[in-house]
Amino acid sequence: MSAHVHQWLDGLTGIEIGASVWNDFQLPHSWNISNDRDPNSIYRQEARSRGLVEAPIHRYDDGETLATFPENDVDFIFTSHVFEHFANPLGALHRWCEVIRPGGLIYMIVPQRDAAPSDRGRELTTLDHLLEDCIDGQTVATHPHD
Repeated sequence: MSAHVHQWLDGLTGIEIGASVWNDFQLPHSWNISNDRDPNSIYRQEARSRGLVEAPIHRYDDGETLATFPENDVDFIFTSHVFEHFANPLGALHRWCEVIRPGGLIYMIVPQRDAAPSDRGRELTTLDHLLEDCIDGQTVATHPHD
């Protein structure tokens, strides 16, 4: 998987969302962003308990809104096992398309449905629900979920 990611993204400038604790692909010319400023968050504690080394955080920002990035700023946005946790996935995609330069790439790795025992049998989110969340401008603060 890593070779495929590098094949597409090396040589480009971009944003890596979610590398700080779990999935550092060590993409050159990318900013690793995180909205987690807590050095003892549950995610960081879990990473340390597994002997994982955290990737450096280059900028604190929210992966859904990318508020610190101007329009047409980067060539790619890369995320691994993060997108499915967003409160407003369609809103995030819309914002990402603003931040990416014309012709840029969005590269996402998402989990296989039902791969995690906690997700087995869980209903899929409907398109109507996703559209409603986007139209309503949902955020993690207004629409928390697991």
